[in-house]
Amino acid sequence: MAAVQRKSVIVNEQEEKIFKELVELLEKLSIKVKYDRGHFNGGLVRYKNQFYLYLNRAAKTKTKIDLILNELQYLKIPEQYLSGELSQFLQRSLPNRSF
Repeated sequence: MAAVQRKSVIVNEQEEKIFKELVELLEKLSIKVKYDRGHFNGGLVRYKNQFYLYLNRAAKTKTKIDLILNELQYLKIPEQYLSGELSQFLQRSLPNRSF
């Protein structure tokens, strides 16, 4: 039982790290991240020449990561904004996209 719990803790830590790096990437791209509760999935919106990414605060970290990845596939990301680990993660997650 302890081995299963330890594995889930490691996965959660990895997900949190990836999520944090993705949010930092969005900020570098001048996309403001907003959190709210409610009955919505979230997504990228443009309002008065400013982009916002809305995330459901109650969603699991994995769901938030998936939503960010879905939106990133449509954006141009300069190479200098990508760390080695984040670049590798994005290449695995978005194989049809070149970085």
